[in-house]
Amino acid sequence: METPRHLVLRAVEQLFARRDSASAAQWAAPGYQENSVLCRGTGPDALAALVDGLPEDFRYTPHLCMADGGHVFIQATCHGLGPQPLTAYDLFRVEGGRLTAHWDALGPVGLLPPVHPSSPAHGNRALVLDFMHTVLLRGQSAATGAYLHPRARYYQHDVVHGTEVLARPGSPAPACTTFARHLKPHHVLARGSTVVARSQGLLHDIACDVFDLFTVARGRITEHRSLVAPHLPPSPCPSLTCAVSVRT
Repeated sequence: METPRHLVLRAVEQLFARRDSASAAQWAAPGYQENSVLCRGTGPDALAALVDGLPEDFRYTPHLCMADGGHVFIQATCHGLGPQPLTAYDLFRVEGGRLTAHWDALGPVGLLPPVHPSSPAHGNRALVLDFMHTVLLRGQSAATGAYLHPRARYYQHDVVHGTEVLARPGSPAPACTTFARHLKPHHVLARGSTVVARSQGLLHDIACDVFDLFTVARGRITEHRSLVAPHLPPSPCPSLTCAVSVRT
């Protein structure tokens, strides 16, 4: 049986690279949920509308693809949605050999995280979940130091605002300066040293999805990047320029 990772890679190649919107009926389940910042709706027609709404010069270049169970995460670079390339975080859910849901977020191009598959993914997932519940959800900033490697720098990239926070051991905790309020983690994927989480959040009292990408080394978080996707009203294909400008 085809793995969810392989299925998603084939789907994005046909849908985003070849711009084949007619194939949406092949890839998407009848109850498919499209939660993109560019197009929201249900059913294969919503996925087709997303593809049809992409500009002629659109290019989608995947860099990192990781699967955990039936969820597949892709970090990619998108060209054609604005004057500059954008980083895309795409999360797909696969059930019964079909795509059943898609979420994404867009922001300025950020650094590509190193991935070390030999790193223990299960322990890294548990570490990140504990960090999120303790620091990001409960706001216990005094506990942040327990999650940082004692001899490593911790970089937090806020690619939405184009800023970077650098903390060394003993310096104030940067994690509580996150630009969106985390309310509840929904999906957490781990592959080697990389952990990805999608959470329900609030940005200036607006409901949003928060994507956090962590790099873990020797049992401590060494890098953290975030993208936010405000929830837009359902629409067949809202203005691409308007949708992207929310995050840039």
